[in-house]
Amino acid sequence: MIDFSGRKFSRLTVVSEVLPRKANRKWNCICDCGEKRAVWQSGLLSGATQSCGCFHRDRLTTHGMRYTSTYRIWINMRVRCENPKDPFYKDYGGRGIRVCNRWEKFENFLADMGPRPSLRLTLDRKNNDGPYCKKNCKWSTASEQAKNRRPRVRMSNGQYAPKGFE
Repeated sequence: MIDFSGRKFSRLTVVSEVLPRKANRKWNCICDCGEKRAVWQSGLLSGATQSCGCFHRDRLTTHGMRYTSTYRIWINMRVRCENPKDPFYKDYGGRGIRVCNRWEKFENFLADMGPRPSLRLTLDRKNNDGPYCKKNCKWSTASEQAKNRRPRVRMSNGQYAPKGFE
């Protein structure tokens, strides 16, 4: 019987045997991502088990940032500008605000803006009438963004509307 302890199989490193057996043995492994898993020896030897599951998840996304706030900001930016069914579309895509062609891919957005530096910061356009692109965007606090709004006028019914809307 071969001891697999310390051997590496794709992203998995064998730590110890779960229970000594004569037939198909099971091994405690640690994945490169830090996750611990008990894996059948046959899966290790055949290559059917290559990781704790992170390998499959990583193949589904090219950037590995699907569950980050930066990715959500990118998605929401695109939805506001491109989806007429979105409740905020009228204030973005409906008035001509577009996302530059380069930012159609998340990887390009990430390369230009970097990951969200803090949970206190959100994506802000320097020119409120301009597009979402590298030259016109920055990470800003809520108070900085509040200063960068379209001018509004009070209508006769007491409500506010963007200037020029009267």
